[in-house]
This record gives sequence, C-alpha cells and structure tokens, in this order.
Amino acid sequence: MNFGIFAFGLVLILGGFVTLVRKVHDRSVQETIAQLTYAHGDTPAAISAFAVVLAPIVSSIAGGVAFLAVAALRH
Repeated sequence: MNFGIFAFGLVLILGGFVTLVRKVHDRSVQETIAQLTYAHGDTPAAISAFAVVLAPIVSSIAGGVAFLAVAALRH
C-alpha cells in the first residue's frame, strides 16, 4: 500500500467531513434549506443553490474514497 496515496485520501475525506460539519452550522446551509422548504415557484433555483453549497464537499469525500481504493489496490 502506498502511504502517500493513502494519506492523501484520508486528508480529503477528513477535510470533506470537517467542511460538512462547518457548513451545517453555517448560515448558508440553513438558508438554502429554508429556500428549498419555502420555494413555491422557484424550486430549481433553490435546488441549484443547495447543490452549489454541497457539491465541493461531496466531491472531496468521493475523491478521498477513490484515493483510498487506489492505495488499497496498489501492492
């Protein structure tokens, strides 16, 4: 197992989860959830705002999992 790839994957995953926890307690996620809840005619705009907030976090966690998989498969 390549330690550098493994460590980078862990950093990506942990960084993604830390960012997720910070965003949940941040006002931006609460505002986008409120927009989703009360959006009557503007639902696509509210969904895109929510996706913009969460896309980098999900991407970081998925990238970390991919790096862990590569590290585990390389012998």
